Amino acid sequence: MKKKILFGNNISDVGRALSNNFNYFNFNVSYCGNTYSNIMKNLEDSAYDGLFFFVMYDDDKVCDFVKNLKKKYPELMIYPLLYRNSEFLKESLMESGASQCFTVPTTAAELCFSIIYDFFDEDEIVVSIEIAEFLIENGFPNHVKGFYFLCLCIEKVINEPEMYSNFSKLLYPYVREMTGSSEVWIERSIRNLSKIAYKRGVRLENYPDDKNLSNKTLVKALVDLYCKVNNFRRKK
Repeated sequence: MKKKILFGNNISDVGRALSNNFNYFNFNVSYCGNTYSNIMKNLEDSAYDGLFFFVMYDDDKVCDFVKNLKKKYPELMIYPLLYRNSEFLKESLMESGASQCFTVPTTAAELCFSIIYDFFDEDEIVVSIEIAEFLIENGFPNHVKGFYFLCLCIEKVINEPEMYSNFSKLLYPYVREMTGSSEVWIERSIRNLSKIAYKRGVRLENYPDDKNLSNKTLVKALVDLYCKVNNFRRKK
C-alpha cells in the first residue's frame, strides 16, 4: 500500500526537489506552504503517514509545533529539515516527537533511503535500495526517470538471468507491470539516462568510448559490475 507524504515547500521549491525520489518507492507525495498553519490545514484535510517541513530558526515554537502534531496525529512520522546544523535543536525536536532530523542541504536520495524503512518492510519495496545506491555511486543521475527502470532491470536480471536473453519480450513487460509505464517509454527513458550518464563522465569497463550503448548491453555491463563489486553470485 502506498504511503502518503506531505512536504512543506518554500519559495525556491526545495521541498519539491527533495521529494523527487519518493514516487518510485511507493509513496504518494503532496505539497503545501511551509508555514505551521498551512501544514496543519493540510493534515486536517487529508490523512498522511509522514511530514517533511523546513525549520528556519531555533525557537520554542517549532518544538511546540512538533509536540502538538504528535499529540493530534500520534502515528504521523515527522521529519524536520533544519537549515542550520544544531545538535541541541535536533535533540529538542526528537524529544518533542520528531522521527528523524535532517540538515539542509541534503539530497533526495539521502532523504528517501534514510526513511523508507520507517514505512515499509524490505519485501514491500519495489526498487532495490542497494542497486539504487550502486548506480548513484557509479555516477548515474537518480533524478532521471530511467534510473528507476534501470534499477528494476538490473535486479531482475541478477535474480532471473533468462530475462536478459528475452529483454524486450520479458524484461520490459515486467518493468511496465511494476511501474505502470509503457514499454516504449521504458526503453527511451533508459536510453536517455545512458546518454546523460555518458555526458557526465560515466564510463563502463569494456565500453570506455561507446556513448550509444544499447539498453541490453548497458544492463549486462552493470549487472556484471554489481556482481563483481559485491562478490555476488547470480542465480543459475
